[in-house]
Amino acid sequence: MMLMVIFAARQHSLSGQQVAASGSDPRTWIVDDDGLADFHTIQEAIDAASSGDTIFVKNGTYHENIVIVKTISLIGESEDNTLVDGTGVVNTYVMSIQANDTVISGFTIHGPEPMAAGYWGISLNGNNCTISKNIIRNLHYGITLDRMTHNLLESNTIGPCGHAVYLQSSSNNEIRDNVITSSSGGIYLNQFNHNNLIENNTLLDDYWGIIVQDSWANMLRKNNITRSDYGVFDSYSFDSVPPPRQPANTFYHNNFQENIQQVLISYIPMDSWDAGYPFGGNYWSDYNGPDSYSGPYQNETGFDWIGDSSHIIDYNNTDRYPLMTPFSSDIEEPRVVYRNLLLRFTETRSQLEATNSTLVGLVDSARETVVSMASEIYSLDTTVAYLQQQIIALNTTVNSTQSELQAKVSTLNTLVLELQGRLDSLNSTLQSSTNTEQNSYNSLSTQLSNILSATYALVATTVVLVIALAYLIVRRPKPKQLSDSE
Repeated sequence: MMLMVIFAARQHSLSGQQVAASGSDPRTWIVDDDGLADFHTIQEAIDAASSGDTIFVKNGTYHENIVIVKTISLIGESEDNTLVDGTGVVNTYVMSIQANDTVISGFTIHGPEPMAAGYWGISLNGNNCTISKNIIRNLHYGITLDRMTHNLLESNTIGPCGHAVYLQSSSNNEIRDNVITSSSGGIYLNQFNHNNLIENNTLLDDYWGIIVQDSWANMLRKNNITRSDYGVFDSYSFDSVPPPRQPANTFYHNNFQENIQQVLISYIPMDSWDAGYPFGGNYWSDYNGPDSYSGPYQNETGFDWIGDSSHIIDYNNTDRYPLMTPFSSDIEEPRVVYRNLLLRFTETRSQLEATNSTLVGLVDSARETVVSMASEIYSLDTTVAYLQQQIIALNTTVNSTQSELQAKVSTLNTLVLELQGRLDSLNSTLQSSTNTEQNSYNSLSTQLSNILSATYALVATTVVLVIALAYLIVRRPKPKQLSDSE
């Protein structure tokens, strides 16, 4: 990359005005304070460049106060030897960035003396910008952001300064891999900052390591805070959601070492100081708890590099899983894997114990069932034996009864035959009597018929005689009456 940039410098050694008049495609401009280049000052190159261009600044000392109002990449040849000296003008910034998507990298930016009042380093008033691999020192403010978002501050070395990194009303920015030393305030989140990531920074020999004030939902992790008067100062920080309250900011995997006071809490902020189990919390050089147990409740046998008791910060803030040794990603990641294995082992053991308990219960239940079934079988056997005896007795009774019945049947059969014979005899006698009676009936019927005929004839004769007699009486002449004179 360096050879390409030098080659570009040789190809574009025209005057500033001639270069500025060239085409609009993004290109690289070369700045050298005392050698062959497109420009000799950084500001001249910025003024001539178009949005999207890159300005490469060669090693040297540049006494300037730089203002950037267009999207460019401003790259120094090396952060140790490309110096921007802002001691000339008081109460202004050495670099003022007023454009989005700007990149600043590879410079030493300095003022006249440590924490020099009125001298400010980089003022960032743009979004989606990157400030990386710079050395910033001897200034009142190193880098400031005000109402900015989605910026990256990475791998800078800052200090001594008044406030090394200062944010106000800014969100979704990343501040990582910076080294901040000997400053009054290392990283200062002052009022209404949220959703910022503060990660893997080294803060050494500062008065205030990290200050969080009136800010919420920020993530602070993997930072090394050492030999400060106050490692973290947190004041008036609350979550932005309605009650019930949630932790305002999250701190975990930070190393708090040899600070006079590790954490100072003012006006009851409630933060989260660990990432739960198995990830753990922070390392505290003044924590002296044992490590004999493991698990989310630290009650499982076996160490896990997490203290068995919590680290109490105040009544609202507790690190539930303090680390026993300083955090290092190379060391902690395998430990997290180990803790996960312990956790799974514990869960598996609990499941096995529950399964074993269930099996024991099933075995006991089966045993009770077998005993109950054996008792029932014994009872059934007794009943079957009794029933068999009853069946034998019944068979004997049936056989005896059957013989008696057969004898009685035989007797009945004999009686039936006798009765049949008598019945046949009676039928024959009845038939004979019937015939005789019939003959007698027929004879009587004939006699009766003859008597009736005679009776009818007698009645008829009598009637005739009566009629005749009556007729004769009627027809008899009346006797003559005698007269009075006779």
